[in-house]
Amino acid sequence: MNFNNYTIDESDYEFFSSLPKDEKLLFVYDLICADYYGTGSTEEVENTSEKIPVDDSIFLEYDADLENIVNSSINEKADVNILILNDKLILNSNSEKLLTDAIRDMILDGIILMSFSLDDSAMRNFHALTYCRIFTIVGKEFKICKN
Repeated sequence: MNFNNYTIDESDYEFFSSLPKDEKLLFVYDLICADYYGTGSTEEVENTSEKIPVDDSIFLEYDADLENIVNSSINEKADVNILILNDKLILNSNSEKLLTDAIRDMILDGIILMSFSLDDSAMRNFHALTYCRIFTIVGKEFKICKN
Protein backbone atom coordinates (compact mmCIF):
# COMPACT_ATOMS: atom_id res chain seq x y z
CA MET A 1 0.00 0.00 0.00
CA ASN A 2 1.29 3.41 -0.91
CA PHE A 3 0.36 6.13 1.60
CA ASN A 4 1.71 8.83 -0.73
CA ASN A 5 -1.54 8.60 -2.70
CA TYR A 6 -3.59 9.97 0.20
CA THR A 7 -3.85 13.68 0.90
CA ILE A 8 -5.52 15.49 3.76
CA ASP A 9 -6.83 18.95 2.92
CA GLU A 10 -6.23 21.92 5.19
CA SER A 11 -9.52 21.80 7.15
CA ASP A 12 -9.18 18.05 7.73
CA TYR A 13 -5.52 18.48 8.73
CA GLU A 14 -6.49 20.93 11.49
CA PHE A 15 -8.97 18.35 12.76
CA PHE A 16 -6.38 15.57 12.38
CA SER A 17 -3.73 17.49 14.33
CA SER A 18 -6.20 18.16 17.17
CA LEU A 19 -6.89 14.43 17.64
CA PRO A 20 -5.20 12.42 20.41
CA LYS A 21 -2.41 10.15 19.18
CA ASP A 22 -4.48 6.95 19.41
CA GLU A 23 -7.28 8.41 17.26
CA LYS A 24 -5.01 9.67 14.48
CA LEU A 25 -4.52 6.12 13.24
CA LEU A 26 -8.29 5.63 13.20
CA PHE A 27 -8.67 8.81 11.13
CA VAL A 28 -6.17 7.51 8.54
CA TYR A 29 -7.91 4.12 8.57
CA ASP A 30 -11.27 5.82 7.87
CA LEU A 31 -9.66 7.80 5.05
CA ILE A 32 -8.35 4.62 3.42
CA CYS A 33 -11.66 2.77 3.90
CA ALA A 34 -13.56 5.66 2.35
CA ASP A 35 -11.24 5.46 -0.66
CA TYR A 36 -11.68 1.70 -1.10
CA TYR A 37 -15.33 1.25 -0.09
CA GLY A 38 -16.88 4.70 -0.47
CA THR A 39 -18.19 6.92 2.28
CA GLY A 40 -21.12 4.65 3.02
CA SER A 41 -24.76 5.48 3.38
CA THR A 42 -25.73 8.79 4.91
CA GLU A 43 -29.43 7.88 5.07
CA GLU A 44 -30.96 7.37 8.48
CA VAL A 45 -31.70 3.73 9.21
CA GLU A 46 -35.19 2.92 10.37
CA ASN A 47 -35.24 1.28 13.79
CA THR A 48 -37.20 -1.94 13.40
CA SER A 49 -36.20 -3.50 16.71
CA GLU A 50 -38.98 -4.34 19.08
CA LYS A 51 -39.00 -3.40 22.72
CA ILE A 52 -38.58 -6.50 24.85
CA PRO A 53 -41.59 -6.87 27.13
CA VAL A 54 -40.96 -7.06 30.88
CA ASP A 55 -41.57 -10.60 32.06
CA ASP A 56 -43.14 -10.73 35.53
CA SER A 57 -43.71 -14.49 35.32
CA ILE A 58 -40.76 -14.84 37.69
CA PHE A 59 -43.32 -14.28 40.46
CA LEU A 60 -46.13 -16.52 39.25
CA GLU A 61 -44.54 -19.92 39.88
CA TYR A 62 -43.00 -19.02 43.23
CA ASP A 63 -45.46 -16.38 44.44
CA ALA A 64 -46.46 -18.02 47.73
CA ASP A 65 -42.93 -19.01 48.77
CA LEU A 66 -40.92 -16.20 47.17
CA GLU A 67 -39.90 -14.52 50.44
CA ASN A 68 -38.85 -17.84 52.00
CA ILE A 69 -36.90 -18.84 48.88
CA VAL A 70 -34.98 -15.54 48.79
CA ASN A 71 -34.27 -15.57 52.52
CA SER A 72 -33.06 -19.17 52.46
CA SER A 73 -30.69 -18.34 49.60
CA ILE A 74 -28.88 -15.71 51.71
CA ASN A 75 -25.76 -16.74 53.59
CA GLU A 76 -24.30 -13.79 55.51
CA LYS A 77 -20.80 -15.32 55.34
CA ALA A 78 -20.85 -15.64 51.55
CA ASP A 79 -19.28 -12.89 49.45
CA VAL A 80 -22.01 -13.14 46.81
CA ASN A 81 -25.33 -14.95 47.14
CA ILE A 82 -26.76 -16.46 43.97
CA LEU A 83 -30.35 -17.52 43.38
CA ILE A 84 -31.66 -18.92 40.10
CA LEU A 85 -35.40 -18.91 39.41
CA ASN A 86 -36.23 -20.31 35.97
CA ASP A 87 -34.04 -18.21 33.65
CA LYS A 88 -33.50 -15.37 36.15
CA LEU A 89 -30.21 -14.98 38.01
CA ILE A 90 -30.49 -12.97 41.23
CA LEU A 91 -27.22 -11.83 42.83
CA ASN A 92 -27.02 -10.26 46.30
CA SER A 93 -23.93 -8.96 48.07
CA ASN A 94 -22.79 -6.41 50.62
CA SER A 95 -19.88 -5.48 48.33
CA GLU A 96 -20.40 -3.85 44.94
CA LYS A 97 -16.87 -4.85 43.87
CA LEU A 98 -17.42 -8.54 44.72
CA LEU A 99 -20.76 -8.46 42.93
CA THR A 100 -19.16 -6.93 39.82
CA ASP A 101 -16.31 -9.48 39.98
CA ALA A 102 -18.82 -12.36 40.14
CA ILE A 103 -20.70 -11.02 37.11
CA ARG A 104 -17.44 -10.59 35.17
CA ASP A 105 -16.36 -14.15 36.05
CA MET A 106 -19.68 -15.56 34.84
CA ILE A 107 -19.38 -13.68 31.55
CA LEU A 108 -15.79 -14.87 31.10
CA ASP A 109 -17.02 -18.43 31.76
CA GLY A 110 -19.31 -18.01 28.74
CA ILE A 111 -22.61 -17.29 30.45
CA ILE A 112 -24.59 -14.82 28.36
CA LEU A 113 -26.55 -12.45 30.59
CA MET A 114 -29.10 -9.79 29.83
CA SER A 115 -29.92 -7.16 32.43
CA PHE A 116 -33.39 -7.56 33.89
CA SER A 117 -35.13 -4.71 35.68
CA LEU A 118 -38.13 -4.68 37.97
CA ASP A 119 -40.08 -1.84 39.49
CA ASP A 120 -39.13 -0.83 43.04
CA SER A 121 -41.89 -2.75 44.79
CA ALA A 122 -41.03 -5.98 42.96
CA MET A 123 -37.30 -5.43 43.50
CA ARG A 124 -37.83 -5.32 47.28
CA ASN A 125 -38.72 -9.04 47.15
CA PHE A 126 -35.17 -9.85 46.01
CA HIS A 127 -33.10 -7.06 47.54
CA ALA A 128 -31.92 -8.94 50.65
CA LEU A 129 -28.45 -7.35 50.99
CA THR A 130 -26.94 -3.95 50.15
CA TYR A 131 -26.50 -4.64 46.42
CA CYS A 132 -28.81 -6.69 44.21
CA ARG A 133 -28.65 -7.34 40.47
CA ILE A 134 -31.03 -9.45 38.39
CA PHE A 135 -30.23 -10.92 34.99
CA THR A 136 -31.92 -13.16 32.47
CA ILE A 137 -29.70 -16.09 31.54
CA VAL A 138 -29.73 -16.02 27.74
CA GLY A 139 -27.37 -18.92 27.13
CA LYS A 140 -23.98 -20.50 27.60
CA GLU A 141 -21.11 -20.48 25.14
CA PHE A 142 -17.41 -21.19 25.25
CA LYS A 143 -15.27 -19.38 27.78
CA ILE A 144 -13.95 -15.97 26.83
CA CYS A 145 -10.19 -15.53 26.92
CA LYS A 146 -8.89 -12.28 28.46
CA ASN A 147 -5.94 -12.16 26.06
